[in-house]
Amino acid sequence: MFKKMFAKLGVGAAKIDFVLDQPEVALGDSLSGEFRITGGSVQQKINRVDVDLVLQLNLKGTAISKVIASIPVSSSFTTQEGENKVIPFTYAVPNDILISSSGISYHLASRLDIAEGVDTSDNDYVQILPPRKFQTIFKAMDAMGFREKPDSGNFNGYSQEFEFFPTGMFRNEVREVEFVAAIEPEGIRLLLEVDLPPSAFGKRELKQEVFFHNAELDSVEQTVNKMQTAIQDMMSNPHAYVSSHKYASYGHGSRHGGGLAGAVGGLAAGMLGGMIIGDLMSGDDEAHSGEEGAGDDASFDFFGDGEDEI
Repeated sequence: MFKKMFAKLGVGAAKIDFVLDQPEVALGDSLSGEFRITGGSVQQKINRVDVDLVLQLNLKGTAISKVIASIPVSSSFTTQEGENKVIPFTYAVPNDILISSSGISYHLASRLDIAEGVDTSDNDYVQILPPRKFQTIFKAMDAMGFREKPDSGNFNGYSQEFEFFPTGMFRNEVREVEFVAAIEPEGIRLLLEVDLPPSAFGKRELKQEVFFHNAELDSVEQTVNKMQTAIQDMMSNPHAYVSSHKYASYGHGSRHGGGLAGAVGGLAAGMLGGMIIGDLMSGDDEAHSGEEGAGDDASFDFFGDGEDEI
């Protein structure tokens, strides 16, 4: 009798432990592991087992926690006293969430819903990596002598932007290279920004859309050649790529620069966003510091520069 009473209060109740096979997974791959459930000091009915994939990020000084996916694991069952139960788990990570970086992290929050008792939980951190073909672009930048800046990959409420500074062939000609990305079935589309040293006319920020086909992304060398050609073309013809509402296209048709499905941090069609920014920043989110709901009226802009699409 006392065992049942204490179990209802959480003392001697069933416990859950989620064990991941690997603590990191690339977008589009499967996350796997197992739930290890240990029965308590009495028989207990379990209503369900589920797990949330939770995004934690720092957005303009505000720490925000957002559930990306709620994943059902098991329906009701009964645990016997001291019983050990293992439930295998596999989850296909979507292609439309942000990549882990400075200020962007994820954890899995597991819950054991105990009937007429105190639920138990477990938290496990997981790192979301870029897919292989996206990693080729980073390898190409490194091969060209570009190094990522400390705040590269931050999410500003509009996009996840990757920033590099030159140490090699472009170090005297380029101040910074930035890009945001969209994954498409045929490859990766970058909106590339090259910042040149100031001239007599002030700052020079050049923007161009560059498309890398999947076959090109199988080779770091091909990716380097295409990226170098794009940057050199922008430097040679800066007036063709000055910041404006339209951006020149290189390699795969043309687009407008105001809203591109699949952008990092953009709408759900692409690999690295998948969340409506207004919903992310709404008062329903858990904001731990700063003003809650800041930026509710934000609309997606691929470069995050606030320009309207024409």
